[in-house]
Amino acid sequence: LLKDGRTVSVAPDATDTVELADGEYARLLVRTPAAQLEDLRDRLRSTRWPPSLGDGWRRGADGEYLRELATYWVDAFDWPAREQRLNALPSRLARVGGQLVHFVHARSRHPGALPLVIAHGWPSAPSEFAGLLGPLTDPTSHGASSADAFDVVLVSLPGFLLSGPARAARYDIRDGAETVATAHTVATGARSSPAGSASSLRKRWSVSI
Repeated sequence: LLKDGRTVSVAPDATDTVELADGEYARLLVRTPAAQLEDLRDRLRSTRWPPSLGDGWRRGADGEYLRELATYWVDAFDWPAREQRLNALPSRLARVGGQLVHFVHARSRHPGALPLVIAHGWPSAPSEFAGLLGPLTDPTSHGASSADAFDVVLVSLPGFLLSGPARAARYDIRDGAETVATAHTVATGARSSPAGSASSLRKRWSVSI
């Protein structure tokens, strides 16, 4: 773990170890040790599979499918390439309400861009929306007007992608709205938020999420 006050570099399963004060955030880079990846491959290769029942998904996960998936993870999935794409995003890690929350803050080059928050569903992750960042933040390069520009914040809810786990025993939709609103305020500052304050954002998003 490296931390210089502005950037943290950490394995994806260790973001919850980063020490940040509440409301503080840092640039996040993902760095997975090669030994950790090889250990995962070794454990997948060593899996002791139960006999296949031959009835697909009728009584649980299809054993043949799981074997094919494990083979894909060992031989074909390129995590370093995925890691490189993640690190190309303007990712941040923030302490929000006592939780470590990952978000991507993509600023527009156009003055007066409207702040926009994108929150994912389940199962999902904000990285799935990465392809929207260019058209939303730089619409003139995609055939639209600068009046259509947005400053975008993609938020990883607790327990997803690079965020830490939810701390509350019952983390519900209202808690999710609180996390999204506060992360947006941390990212952009309350004065630039769409409704002017985290509390007003919470009221709107607790209905819309």
